[in-house]
Amino acid sequence: MLRTMYRSENAKNAGAYARLKFAMDYWCALWFWPIDKADLLPSRSEFLNDMYMILVGLYSTNSDSQQLSMLEDADEEDTDILLQVNLDELCALLPRLRLARTIAQQNHFMHWELEFADVFAERGGFDLMIGNPPWIKIEWNEQGVLADANPMFAVKKLTATQTTHERQTALENAHTHSMYFAEYEMLSGEQNFLNAVQNYPALKGQQTNLFKCFLPLSWEKTNESGIAAFVHPEGVYDDPKGGALMVSFDTISNLYDAKSIVECYQGEASAPIPGIKDANGDWNITGHPDRIIHVTQRELEVFAKLFDGNDKWPQARLPVLHVRSLIGALSCIASQTQYISDIKTEIFGSEMWHETNAQKDGTMVRNVHFPESLTDMIISGPHIAVANPCFKTSRSICRLNSDYDNIDLTSISDSYLQRCNYQPYCAPEEYEERAPLTPWNCKNYYSYRIAMRNMFNQGGEQTLMSAIIPPKVGHVHAVYELGFKNDVDTALMSGLMESIPYDFYIKATGKGSGGIGVLGGLPIIRSIYSIRIILTTLLLNSLNEYYAPLWKKCWNVVWPFTTWSKSDPRLSPARFTSLTSEWTWDTPLRTDYERRQALVEIDVLTAMALGMTLQQLKTIYRIQFPVLQSYEADTWYDANGRIIFTNNRSLTGVGFTRPEWENAGAVQPIKRGDAPWDGIMKHAPAGYVFARTITDDTMPGGPVQRTIEYAAPFDRCDREQDYETAWKFFEEKYKE
Repeated sequence: MLRTMYRSENAKNAGAYARLKFAMDYWCALWFWPIDKADLLPSRSEFLNDMYMILVGLYSTNSDSQQLSMLEDADEEDTDILLQVNLDELCALLPRLRLARTIAQQNHFMHWELEFADVFAERGGFDLMIGNPPWIKIEWNEQGVLADANPMFAVKKLTATQTTHERQTALENAHTHSMYFAEYEMLSGEQNFLNAVQNYPALKGQQTNLFKCFLPLSWEKTNESGIAAFVHPEGVYDDPKGGALMVSFDTISNLYDAKSIVECYQGEASAPIPGIKDANGDWNITGHPDRIIHVTQRELEVFAKLFDGNDKWPQARLPVLHVRSLIGALSCIASQTQYISDIKTEIFGSEMWHETNAQKDGTMVRNVHFPESLTDMIISGPHIAVANPCFKTSRSICRLNSDYDNIDLTSISDSYLQRCNYQPYCAPEEYEERAPLTPWNCKNYYSYRIAMRNMFNQGGEQTLMSAIIPPKVGHVHAVYELGFKNDVDTALMSGLMESIPYDFYIKATGKGSGGIGVLGGLPIIRSIYSIRIILTTLLLNSLNEYYAPLWKKCWNVVWPFTTWSKSDPRLSPARFTSLTSEWTWDTPLRTDYERRQALVEIDVLTAMALGMTLQQLKTIYRIQFPVLQSYEADTWYDANGRIIFTNNRSLTGVGFTRPEWENAGAVQPIKRGDAPWDGIMKHAPAGYVFARTITDDTMPGGPVQRTIEYAAPFDRCDREQDYETAWKFFEEKYKE
């Protein structure tokens, strides 16, 4: 039955299915035509004549001018005879059609509407298409093909010139020659077919990857209510040339279980919106309707402006958003009037010294040491954290990223510089000459810069780890620097980049590393809040005397009249009233509690400057920063503002251990209060003091024994509550 009705093998008169399939196969075969059979390629008229022969039954073995008549004079019986066509005989008579059939048999062409004609006729397409398509780029790998004949091409790393020379020798073998051109023809055919706008118009301009072909294909072959589900990389939505794939669709990010999809579409909208991680720190697989983000032109316009810096919404990249409500926050960022990418002549970015190459060319040398001056200092990623250029110091033996110790900012001197792993190796004049040049023809070497860890930890506490570094400080390429022509702009942008809203933008990009291409989308906001943001930024970053010139340059006479947004004994008003234009050791914020509160206020001020609402800020924090939430929930401060216990992995060695913190009798106080106590340190009331003796090797001349005292009571902070308090304070302060 199959052979008779469908394949029509040896059939005197081929069935409609067989004729139509052969015609469609013939069209596909043109993309895969062998090089040595180019003379058989049909002209346009020959192709149309061949199609007529296949579909109608008239054929000519000669030229167009020698065709049979169009049956105008034929009677009914003659017509029936003439309209009959034996496909096998037709291919036997015509080499071109015979070759087309061979190509079709080799490539197994699939014609969906023909193979599933009943599905398309009755339902308009499939209800469901699901799969895991191959993630394979269609690329010509000459060395890989030749390696099948001669392993030398795979074992040796041949240059292009060497490959060309060896290829000539290899192709002298008849078998290798045949295999080489067969592979080339097949791959070229696939590339041409998949890249053809006639076949995949939605993929125009993109690099061919097989999984991409499945996406527009599935949309074409499903009916109006059909669903297509494929396992594939997110990169297709980041491709600036992939706009045609983004018409109107739903997207759900951070999926780790199939049941989440069902819950997203069937769940109760009134239920609490789950974050990225649950209370145990595991990936949250709970679905919610708000996790479904329906993308239309309006959303694409926001994404295009924000992530591509243009209005070409059909080509917009898709950000990684956990809940629908975050689009409003992104819209606030997209509504700004100026971005870093807009002032290219007034900014510069650099990785400065490549950790390997700079050692090879003698620019720097590995030497774990305490720098004697700024010029002698080359920092690495772990040295800095959010708003803290003195976050950690290298250990005397530093081989791993874990070989760093936290610095107690209350114990460092005016001129303190942390231990680092590298120092300049060439002459000072040569070292300076090799330093990057800014667009305004100055060495970055002489500027205050925003330094950040070049690799973004999307799953960490925060993604954008940045701080201000002083002039003459170098860094390896694991640190990326961003500098501004105007130092005041450097201070302002540093504060904005240290905020949760700006970190949220970086998270939304989904990028794993920085550079001006990513940072260029950050807005530059000069607002009524700028003076306060600059002050708070400098109080956090200006930790030693090397920031004194920046402090003086940015000085504003209103700073001494500043007050905290929150009332707490650990937040002294004198912190501001004592400020002058001259930097002193007491100028910066040094206690853990003060510094945390300053970052909270920067978050609120930045959100206000962007035009966000308090709810949007809280949503960003609650949804996008699960690790920071977990740290906040279990970080405890003493009465003097020092961290006594924390689960923060970046603060290993800070405070007491969990057994000491939570077990009765584990640590005895050095001073007791009058109130009763159950022996558990975390429950100690006011009046109790505990001491911890450590070996401190973070200072020159160390290691030394140092005793730290912690005064009860101990408490935690609620960041969302602090956001509300600060928001109300600043809203009232700046209402005019």
